[in-house]
Order: sequence, then C-alpha cells, then structure tokens
Amino acid sequence: MASLNFFKENSTEHNSDFWETELFAKVVDLKKDPEWDKYGETIWESDELNNRPYIGEYEIVANTLRIEAEEENAKFYETTEPRYSEFYSKLKSTNPKEFTNISVHSLVFPIDRSVTINPILATDNKGKKTLRYYVIVNGSSDIYEWTYFQPKEIPEDEFGNQVIEQIGSLTNWNFSADNLNDSEFWNNYVLKKANDVYVYLNKL
Repeated sequence: MASLNFFKENSTEHNSDFWETELFAKVVDLKKDPEWDKYGETIWESDELNNRPYIGEYEIVANTLRIEAEEENAKFYETTEPRYSEFYSKLKSTNPKEFTNISVHSLVFPIDRSVTINPILATDNKGKKTLRYYVIVNGSSDIYEWTYFQPKEIPEDEFGNQVIEQIGSLTNWNFSADNLNDSEFWNNYVLKKANDVYVYLNKL
C-alpha cells in the first residue's frame, strides 16, 4: 500500500489523495473527448474499440475484466480454430482445383463469442488468390460461407488490408480490436434472416 501512496509520506495516516489516483479513474468515452476529431481515427482508434465495453467502469475493474476476456477469448480460439482447420482440409481434398492452398487470418467474433467469421485467402490450381469468409454460429455443427461480399481476387500481400477494408465498410473495426462488438453488424450483415433462412450465410 505504501508504494500506492495509501498513507501519507512517513506516516500511518491515510492519504485522501489515494482515491484520486489512476487506480480509481473510470474508463472514459473517447468519442466525447474534445480532441476526438483530431486523434480519434488514428492514435485513439484501437483504444476506443477495446475500451467500448468498459466505459464508465473503474479502470481497476476494467483491467480485471479485460484479462478475463482475453483468457476466455484464448480458450474459445482453441476450441473453434480446429473446426475451421478440419473444414479447410476437407475443402482442399474435395475441391483441389479451387482450393489448392488456403491461408487463414484471425477469427473475428463478439465478446459473447456467439458467432465467428474467419477470412481466408484461397489459391486455385492456376495461382489465382481469392478472398472469402467462413462462419460458425455457436451451438451449431454447421459451417457457412458468408456471402455479403462476393469472393474477390486479390494479391496475397493485400489479404489483411482487404479484410479490414471490407468489414470496415460495415462497422468500425480492425485487427487490433479484441472483439467485434457491434450488434448491428452481426444482426444486419451476418445473421440476418428472411423467412427463417439466413440471407448472407450459405450452408456448406
């Protein structure tokens, strides 16, 4: 406690300033900062994305929640990624002309881990590289292709940038975000249904 200035210097008397330290600061909404227009889309963008679920919480509480979320994300990754890997192995074996090779990117999912998107770069037997997306809905054994964006031929070195550009055209997101927590994105562009059938998910 001494290192945190809980007591006044060289005293056993409580230091009232202790409660004004960063430990008891609250997570602020960066979008309300007067300098948001100056720094919001550059320096602060990643912080704003990752702070959004914790706005209003004490920093000391938010830090604990962040650590717990990171641990749960890691566990979720360990159980979900192998399902995609198994599916991609089948794609390559059943359709080797279209899927001669598959490069995968990070999983994209909300903090409730109810659904994931996995961007891939599929290389066919002629060397053409195509950006595609696959989806797993938690609780389902099915895998879907996300069809909101049609498969797009791109150079390999544009893989990550193109994913950010496409998903970023629908919501504020990039790969530095711990989770994609925009419910409107998931509900309107991924899980949207008409007559109880997914509009943008093609079951495979």
